[in-house]
Amino acid sequence: MSSIQNTHLAGNLASFNNGPSMNFLNARLAGIMIACLLMTFTATVTAQNARPLIMEGKETLFQRVIAIPGAMLRENAAKTAKSAGDVSPFTVFYVYQRISNESGDWLQVGYDSDGSTDGWLAAGAAIDWNQALTVSFKD
Repeated sequence: MSSIQNTHLAGNLASFNNGPSMNFLNARLAGIMIACLLMTFTATVTAQNARPLIMEGKETLFQRVIAIPGAMLRENAAKTAKSAGDVSPFTVFYVYQRISNESGDWLQVGYDSDGSTDGWLAAGAAIDWNQALTVSFKD
């Protein structure tokens, strides 16, 4: 290709990139990227803000419970709610919320203190664990 053809091609590309339709596409793409970043940030902040409940009279110790044999996680705080899974006896959970409704007393629990909850446990299927130390059996 000659230098004249290269200059002509570069000029055509420059005018294409600066056209009004390209500016609109760039602005729209930037808007979509900002929206995605905001959704990611919001989800991260929400997960970080969800913390287990603090033990009464303490400042940093989280409430925990130990599941009794026969305990079952539910998707919602109701006896008729779909099962979220069986629970191994003596599993330790962090308590994120305590509620009472027509189905009884319920605990929203999670396996970890990272803000993720795993389901609802009937309060009668758990024993409060108010000690700082938890021991578990390993095979």
